[in-house]
Amino acid sequence: MDIPAIIEYIKSLPVEAITPEKVAEEFHYHSAYLSKKFSQEIGIAFRKYV
Repeated sequence: MDIPAIIEYIKSLPVEAITPEKVAEEFHYHSAYLSKKFSQEIGIAFRKYV
């Protein structure tokens, strides 16, 4: 999973448009998998990061 690319994508979106589902769809992951791996790699939950 390319966490730096995901973070750059998140930064490019308006805050109100960011959801785990939207980001997961863009990177072809299931939202639960993306949230879990993001949390493991970054150390905080996806929703808290946003």
